[in-house]
Amino acid sequence: MIVAVAAMTFASCGQKAAAPAEGEATEVTTEQATEAAEKVISNLKAKLEAKDASAVQEIITAIQEKVADYIKSNPEAAKAYVEQVQAYLKENMETTKSVVGANTIVNTAVETLTAASADDVVSTISNALTTTEEASEAAATSVKENTEQAIESVKENAKEKANEVVDNAKAKANEKKDEATQKVNNKVNEAAQKTNDAVNNAANKAAKKLGL
Repeated sequence: MIVAVAAMTFASCGQKAAAPAEGEATEVTTEQATEAAEKVISNLKAKLEAKDASAVQEIITAIQEKVADYIKSNPEAAKAYVEQVQAYLKENMETTKSVVGANTIVNTAVETLTAASADDVVSTISNALTTTEEASEAAATSVKENTEQAIESVKENAKEKANEVVDNAKAKANEKKDEATQKVNNKVNEAAQKTNDAVNNAANKAAKKLGL
């Protein structure tokens, strides 16, 4: 379980590794990986002898990045690199621990590199790299989808507000129209009533004169 978790750390280092410059070869050979391993081992040996814990951590971190980088380029080269490095670390495990003490970063990385065969180490880290990349892609997709949904939600809310404003305006206009119509009707009714009253009064007066 510890090795699997540590492999995710290697994967994280691989995510941060710089991309090759344009025109630079992207695939490393096993010979180049072996030479690189010899150089880093020589450097690590010097820092252990100097008991420089900070420098040892930097070298171990660089080894993590290199392994992740080689796995992406050429797994066989990664295996050759790991074989060289893990052989040295196994022989100098106690020396390394005495220099770095309880440094979790270094101890976990060393355990990852030495707990299994080079094939298994490369396979474990490779799987972790794949998982990390898939998680990154899924996160990016999720962010994009959430952003699009938020934009659509804003648009829909704005549309609803606009429609609400229009509906309210129409309702008020209809209300004013109804009030105006009612006033006109009232005036017409009043005029009709007055006319009717005038006619009735005139009829009554005429009837009286005729003695009716």
